[in-house]
Amino acid sequence: MKKSKIWIVIGIAGILLLLLTFAAPILIMYYAEEQYFIDKYKKNKTAFEDVKNELLLTLESENLSELNLVICYDGESGRLLQHYDRTTYSVDYSHPIDANGECYSIVDKSFDDYGLSKIYVTQNYICLSEEGNNYQFIYSSEYIPEAAHYAPRDDDKIYRLGDNWYLVTPN
Repeated sequence: MKKSKIWIVIGIAGILLLLLTFAAPILIMYYAEEQYFIDKYKKNKTAFEDVKNELLLTLESENLSELNLVICYDGESGRLLQHYDRTTYSVDYSHPIDANGECYSIVDKSFDDYGLSKIYVTQNYICLSEEGNNYQFIYSSEYIPEAAHYAPRDDDKIYRLGDNWYLVTPN
């Protein structure tokens, strides 16, 4: 009787160890990716603030209530911000905004392999996102997820990074 209990305990321990062997890497990768984005923001706070300030100046200088921008790459000019019209789903190439500064490069690299590809700006709200909107750095003094331009899905996680910055990640 005692031997069978010992084998049951050993069997359960073996199954748990086997489950952890397969589940642990997946969990580590899942949480490591979120932590990667959080660490990138913390390390590059100044660059995020510089991009925010440049975008707000652009919004003001163009006398607009909102900017919807996409990142385009030109062989000669490098990284350019182009206006994007959501009604016609087209890019306005007539007046590009230079985005080759160091702060844009740092923020772009903060998205890792995803890369910064879309920016939405209003006076109190900025969303920096990658193409699929899975990862978003959002600046807002009064962040309300439902009011976000690139609204997070119901199951997305929202992390408060500080200084009115947030990170939205898929669940």
